[in-house]
Amino acid sequence: METETNIVNQFIRPIRLTYKNPCFTQIEAEASNQINVWHKFILFNIDKEDKNIVLDNLIETCAPIFFIPVMFKMESENKATFLTICRSNTIQKLVNQKLQIKISTGKLIYYDIVLSFIACKDIELNPQQIITNVIRLCFGREPISKKSLNLENFTHNKLLGSIYCPIHISSVFDAILRFSRSVVTPNYIRDVKLPVRDLILRNNNMESIAFTEKVFGFHFSKLDVRNNKLADINLLRPFSEYKITELWLDGNPFCSKYESSKDYINAVKSLFPHLQVLDGHIIGVEQRIIPIHNKHFINDKIKLNLIKQFVEHFFTCYDQNDRIVLNGLYDTGALFSMTVGPISDNSHKQIIKYFATNRNLLKFVDYAKCAEFLLFGPEKIISALRREPPTLHKLKYLDIDLLYSTNNSFAVSVQGPFLYRKTNVSPLWFQRTLIVVAKEDNEFCIINDQYHLDNCPTNLNNVDLNELKTITDKSVPLFNPTSFSMAEKYQLLRLLQELTTMNTEFCNKFLREANWDIRQAIKTFMQTYVNNKLPSEAF
Repeated sequence: METETNIVNQFIRPIRLTYKNPCFTQIEAEASNQINVWHKFILFNIDKEDKNIVLDNLIETCAPIFFIPVMFKMESENKATFLTICRSNTIQKLVNQKLQIKISTGKLIYYDIVLSFIACKDIELNPQQIITNVIRLCFGREPISKKSLNLENFTHNKLLGSIYCPIHISSVFDAILRFSRSVVTPNYIRDVKLPVRDLILRNNNMESIAFTEKVFGFHFSKLDVRNNKLADINLLRPFSEYKITELWLDGNPFCSKYESSKDYINAVKSLFPHLQVLDGHIIGVEQRIIPIHNKHFINDKIKLNLIKQFVEHFFTCYDQNDRIVLNGLYDTGALFSMTVGPISDNSHKQIIKYFATNRNLLKFVDYAKCAEFLLFGPEKIISALRREPPTLHKLKYLDIDLLYSTNNSFAVSVQGPFLYRKTNVSPLWFQRTLIVVAKEDNEFCIINDQYHLDNCPTNLNNVDLNELKTITDKSVPLFNPTSFSMAEKYQLLRLLQELTTMNTEFCNKFLREANWDIRQAIKTFMQTYVNNKLPSEAF
């Protein structure tokens, strides 16, 4: 052992390959073939955003050799370094490409390689062992016949540390499967299959999936590839030789290519004939026995993008610290009412009592309140909504149903969990029915808003709500209105008139000087009024 160490230490004389004069002689070959040494890559003309593209390119170039970059670091604005372990055949392949990479934008990235940069004993890092340990933690604790392998978002697994292991590259995925097999079969035998029932590959940016040999056993029956970048169902053909009974595909580009759910199901079943569950829905049975459940029901496909855009815009505005930004979204004749279910949590009750107006017609004792709690006009509606504490709604948790649709209007129901951001209470449930009409300038306004608050359903999967429970203000997109339609300007003008009692001419003047920022206009009015600089003709 001492002799081997002395030989390595004796050889550690770094040799630099440069992109300016790439050559690979006997000296470089011997240096690159040394064992127990790290080689250093120095990249030039690289931005921080180019990191993954460049490393992916190098890994794909070196395939089928498993090339593992570690300790990537931006040394300056356009220079980066990383370490790796590889042999002469890999280095020679890179030299043949003149030590340069052309990325999709057309930019060329150049790099030098310092061969035998440092001995492995000087950096206590074993990439393959770390990857294997991470994979070991990805296995579920189920019995062997029900075992799962959860490789969700594997590239960004924090336990990998500085190791870059992009599972969306076929050669890396193939290596991960080999390592997985060695985890469950320590005494590696080539013919032993991977004994898993479930394979979870969601959120991995995978554009294709391939492996070189049949690695799964006969228990393998469930595959989850949600939220990847698969453009065609045939990219899953490597899995078609297994008896897959449950498949999750939503979130991939090809899912939206089919005109109907029937076409989608038929295309998938042509590849997986044993399939029973697709995207959580039972298939292959009569609809009259088990109806198909859809998370969203938007029968009018023409309005799909409009509804999605409107709902996203509404809740982005609604989740701002000040809901004054909702100005322009409610029609001048809009109506609003709120109902509250039997809230069970005391902390929820304490929050709700300060703003809620429960217009439940079945529980009214004083029917004089019935008219009082039906708010009319954007000023009263937005004033009431501003009393509710800051909220957070995540679109991926919401169910959206189109109830009614015409050429110039639609009614939409939105429901789901939400959170009061500045409190420590658990999520609540809401349901909102919005009737929206088209106005001038391609604008859409709400003419009726029915808002219901309630407890979260008992069958709600709380695991999926971790994002809501660990939320910060940074999770709310900042809304900066930049321009207003004539209808929106008119509503701002009306609001300023109501707040200040100034006439139309002066309100218009204050708003134009504030670039239609209502808060700035009010602030300027207050300063002018306090300093007694406001002329009498302003009123």
